[in-house]
Amino acid sequence: MSVKFWHDSGVSRVILGRETTLEEIKEIHKRVPNVELEVFIHGAMCMAYSGRCFLSKYFVDRSGNLGDCVQPCRWKYYLIEEKRPDMPLEIIEEEHGSYILNSKDLNLLRHVKDLIDAGIVSLKIEGRAKSVYYQAMINGIYSHAIENRENIAQKKIDFLYKELENKIINRGYTTGFILNEKADQDIENTHQKINWEFCGIVINSNEVKIKSKKLKTNKNQIFIKVHNCIRLNDEIEIIIPKYNVIKIKPKKIINAENGEELSEVHGGQKKIIILEINKKIPEFSVLRRKI
Repeated sequence: MSVKFWHDSGVSRVILGRETTLEEIKEIHKRVPNVELEVFIHGAMCMAYSGRCFLSKYFVDRSGNLGDCVQPCRWKYYLIEEKRPDMPLEIIEEEHGSYILNSKDLNLLRHVKDLIDAGIVSLKIEGRAKSVYYQAMINGIYSHAIENRENIAQKKIDFLYKELENKIINRGYTTGFILNEKADQDIENTHQKINWEFCGIVINSNEVKIKSKKLKTNKNQIFIKVHNCIRLNDEIEIIIPKYNVIKIKPKKIINAENGEELSEVHGGQKKIIILEINKKIPEFSVLRRKI
């Protein structure tokens, strides 16, 4: 059914299928300018047309159409010959198996302005079952690109794209069908290797409550809830809203509970630590470290 049909039926916003091209978006907006248009711009791509996949429902009774997909596209598969069901043939691509259904992740960062100019009012990012670090990274980068789309330099867009490639786990990136090209698959790996790791969250810049006690820091310190290992002199980056990045190398790590100085701390210890930094850092900023 056409978007005009839904408009005439009283629908105010239409979520376009991921196979819709940029030129088609422009034409749809031209024909029904009063309908709000939404598109998917970043995240895992389903191999099914428009994402209507039934494998998840069939295998484990979790429906992708209800937002509960277990992503069977990423599973390991075998070939079975019709008359020889007891002789599964493994398809070898790399040491962990094959990924013949494994699509690259969608990334339309370089086309944010084009999409908005074409009439898109809502940009959808996949966040289901993703970490707070993932969501902070993706939303921060896209927010920066959206708010600065009229004057952002291509060099800055290229930098942000590299941040997505090199500092967050992904399956490689594709522009999907937006440019009327075929979507890409990564049939050799489940994901791209990166050398950065999410390691903590800023829980408050100057005060925190631990075991009913209120603890305060001075103006050059912040409280961190540790999620993965942090060591003295690690190369750390703090990501604050709208994707501003602050680089530090911890010279002192303090256990917030007892004031003990530490050489390293691990996420499994569920510790809150104090780091020294001569800047005001917003709550919920995230930390990553080079590994």
